Amino acid sequence: MLLKWKRILFVVSSLLAIVISIVWLSGGFEKKINIDDMQSIELAATSGENQITVEKKFGPAIEWVSGTLVSAMRTTVASRVLARVEGVYVRAGDDVSEGDDLVKLDSRDLQSRVEQVQQALQAAITKRNLARTELDRNERLLRESAVSKERYDQSVAALRVAIAEVTRMKLSLNEAETALSHAVIRAIV
Repeated sequence: MLLKWKRILFVVSSLLAIVISIVWLSGGFEKKINIDDMQSIELAATSGENQITVEKKFGPAIEWVSGTLVSAMRTTVASRVLARVEGVYVRAGDDVSEGDDLVKLDSRDLQSRVEQVQQALQAAITKRNLARTELDRNERLLRESAVSKERYDQSVAALRVAIAEVTRMKLSLNEAETALSHAVIRAIV
């Protein structure tokens, strides 16, 4: 029974504290301004005592604020090949146009690869020309029955392989030249 009364007393005191807080926050314990006092304040303001003339002026408004500057455009510079940087031609904030060189990478190994593929292409072209000559000779000898049909078929197959090798080397050369072109990073706007 005593516990029940303690709970009731606690609830009532909590509610009373909340009501007092609300009244206090709404200004219930503050001194109120009398309406008669307001009229005397208005009369004193219009009587000419302590008057100040206000005039409108225009001028620059300067306001100091702190903040962070963030660029509206983000720039990404990336290379398609892994190489040592030989030269950087621009700095942060420089104006660049489309096609301007930004960075030059070490391209010696890429240039060497292009030269190797060019030499392999020349060798493949020479083999193709030899295979074509061999096929022409075997075709003529087959008509004269001086060579077997099997030897003629082998020369046809050799020419086809040589033509495929030339095509493969041309594609490899294109790939190597493309990799070499990536040694210079250019601006794309």
